[in-house]
Amino acid sequence: MRIKGMSFIWALAAMLGVMFAGNSAQAKRTVHWQINPGGFPAQTAVFVDVVDGGAYQRKLPGTAFGLSMDEFGEEQGGVIANLNLKKEQSTVAGWTGAQVLILMDISQSYTSEFALAKKTAKNLISAMDVKRDEIAISTFPAMVAGAESQLRVGFTGDANKLYAGIDAISTVDDKEKAGRLCEAISESIDLFSTKDKYRAIVVITGGADKGEGKGSCVQDSHAAGVVPVWTVGFKLDRKYDTLGNSHKVENGLYELSQNTWGQSIYKKSESSYDTFVRQTFWYRIRSQYRLLVNFMCYEPAPQIQHTSVLKVNGEAQDPITFRAKTSQKPTPVIKAIYPESATREQIDSGTAKLTIDGSGFCGAPGQIVIRVGDQQLVTDSAAPYRVVGELNKMVETGIVKVSNKWTQKGESQKEFVVAKPPAGADAMNAIVVLVALLVVLVAVSIIAVAVKSRKAVVPGGNAPAAGSKGKGK
Repeated sequence: MRIKGMSFIWALAAMLGVMFAGNSAQAKRTVHWQINPGGFPAQTAVFVDVVDGGAYQRKLPGTAFGLSMDEFGEEQGGVIANLNLKKEQSTVAGWTGAQVLILMDISQSYTSEFALAKKTAKNLISAMDVKRDEIAISTFPAMVAGAESQLRVGFTGDANKLYAGIDAISTVDDKEKAGRLCEAISESIDLFSTKDKYRAIVVITGGADKGEGKGSCVQDSHAAGVVPVWTVGFKLDRKYDTLGNSHKVENGLYELSQNTWGQSIYKKSESSYDTFVRQTFWYRIRSQYRLLVNFMCYEPAPQIQHTSVLKVNGEAQDPITFRAKTSQKPTPVIKAIYPESATREQIDSGTAKLTIDGSGFCGAPGQIVIRVGDQQLVTDSAAPYRVVGELNKMVETGIVKVSNKWTQKGESQKEFVVAKPPAGADAMNAIVVLVALLVVLVAVSIIAVAVKSRKAVVPGGNAPAAGSKGKGK
């Protein structure tokens, strides 16, 4: 659903797609987003492609991406998971697939090139991965009242059905009905049925926009999360192909693509069109990183404009403006605690800390309260998915409880256990003490005997012989 009333300044803010990575000596980096702005701060799929020096970067790990809110200058619980990876260590991008809508101009301004235009559309279909991708075909000007475009084939992975749909298309005399391209694109944006695939519109045309650029298709593209419009322009028939008209068409298609982060090609050879749809367009789609973004700890006011800033390898990239919805305050969910038990000695000595994993732990350490039973712990550190508390000497076995900055509370399924000494441990300890005392007593006795023996020796001279008489008169 499109968001109405967006200002053109809003759209321009969302178009900032080119930044320099690091210093000027590094190659230019371009980062494109595709998001659902109306879905924040709920979990939202974000498609990102990264171009460095003209080459798509397809091997960036999930840790390369970060997200922050501009007005806070911190993460605010903006957690990113890279969902495009088949395996945890994989770096293959693009496997989630795409939804592509082919919007064909059926006006009679390029009848001499129309057969090539249809062939180009078929080449694009054959280049797609129909096992994962879905393609739809729509035409303009519409032959139905009250619409600028007409859906011919809905989103499908049936290539034969799509080819038949292309074959059935023919040009019509549009003298009575102007081909308003921008409005047709806006209607096409409403046809997408998912935000879990990369979305794109490919316009195949030879004519100028009879609406003279009027309409809100650029704003509508950004309001829907930046749906890029790729334009494939063919040579106009001779009676329309004046120098001024050709420049007008080429410039209009180029600006439309640039402002929606697509690409364009105009009046080229058949091989160039084939390369454009089979390689350029295909590679862009296959270079998408599908990221899951969750601002679980952010509570925006309703319908307030915010800006989210993407970071690639720690460097701020392209800001995207969106209108957030007020979310339900998250309730802490405790999934695991460790250690699950500790001895009294470990607790009393302060060597054991209690780590709690889960979600909804929102706020700074001073805003998060941890309890074990009826004892409150000092919160050592806190993050959206982990909080750590310092056990104290009063802690006994009990349920672990966490409350966040909104006083929402969560409890563990298992108790934290103060481990008792094993059976017989007290008797064993007594024996050890007695043995130690005995060893000390024996040592003291040995020392005493040694000292007594030393005192019994008479120093110097000989003792008188037995029975001898002393001298006298």
